[in-house]
Amino acid sequence: MRFFTRACGLGLAMVVLGLGSGCVTARPATVSTDSVVGALRAGGLAWEHPFRLDEAASERVRERLGLHGSEEERLRRAVRFLTSPSGLGFQYAPQHTLTARESFRSPRGDCMTYAALLHAVARALEVPTSFVLAHQAPLYTEDAEAFLSTGHIALSAGEGPYPLVVDFAARLTGWHRLRYEEVEESTAAALFYNNRAMEALLRGQPEQAEALLRRLLEVVPQVPQLHANLGVVLLRQERAAEALALLEEALRRFPEHPQLWSNTLQAARRAGHVERAEALLAQVEQVAGNDPSFHLLRAQEAWRRQELELATDHVERALEVVPDSPLLRAWRVRLLLASQHTREGQALYAHLRRDFPSSTWVEELPRHHPELLEVAASPPLPGPALSRRTKLPPASGP
Repeated sequence: MRFFTRACGLGLAMVVLGLGSGCVTARPATVSTDSVVGALRAGGLAWEHPFRLDEAASERVRERLGLHGSEEERLRRAVRFLTSPSGLGFQYAPQHTLTARESFRSPRGDCMTYAALLHAVARALEVPTSFVLAHQAPLYTEDAEAFLSTGHIALSAGEGPYPLVVDFAARLTGWHRLRYEEVEESTAAALFYNNRAMEALLRGQPEQAEALLRRLLEVVPQVPQLHANLGVVLLRQERAAEALALLEEALRRFPEHPQLWSNTLQAARRAGHVERAEALLAQVEQVAGNDPSFHLLRAQEAWRRQELELATDHVERALEVVPDSPLLRAWRVRLLLASQHTREGQALYAHLRRDFPSSTWVEELPRHHPELLEVAASPPLPGPALSRRTKLPPASGP
């Protein structure tokens, strides 16, 4: 594994890791990416290889960038080609996962898309690269009133004491200590298709998401995100007992994965296993205290008990992890209004209409809170988006 501290923000970070950063543990491949793709095709899920360009695109890359220079020089040229306006001009688009072929034609997508495209371009330039997973930079996708686990993927190149990591960081700001773990290409492929499954769920196609996740688990069962998200898919379909059984087994295998703890707690509650849920609660607070799903669940429970100050505390703690979440900010509006901070709630709602114009959670707020109807009928606010670090007034009991 690789350990180092870096500053990062919206955009691209290329980092050379030094001698004091730890070591790289290479794992023998257990299954190939071709095997993963083949299994999906055999199951009627016809997905193309996520990390390959067609020959015409590869030739275009070689003609444009050339094969001269060292591997690092070629990789740096590839990065400039992908991100600069004179090249492909890649643009970050959250929750938008494309294959290398797709993003070469339409250069936009999430961090997985960028890593897939750079991996394919580097291959065309005969530069060997590996995928790395950043454990201290988890990514979450919102579904109804839950969070789905994805993963922050980057790319590494070079061997020895000074490997290079290329990380398209779209959310982190300031200094962060990130632990990068080198993962097999097949694991990266599983995370790629995990993203595709979550996109299907968000489109209202839970059956397609379930079929894809189950097929992936047959081939790459060692990826905990697949288990965690399949549990959410089952809960979405009101299959709480089935979800609980699956998540309990996954929790025994991957006790270090925080999303599994939160999802298992939610499944136990939904399945009516009160004693198991209470036993899990104390453990979740210890193991998954920073998981936004856990804090959202606790906020909802506190809301139902009208413990508004406690609900606000949990929402704020979740916002520290996913500050750009319209779901959590919509909950913040509810809490402000319920605690008689009407003016502050209306002001925050006005900002949310501007910053998240297509959010279902923001759109639905006036239906449940008439005090927002006048704001909803007004034109959206002009100006820049609301800062993620804007301090909101504390909510208190009415």
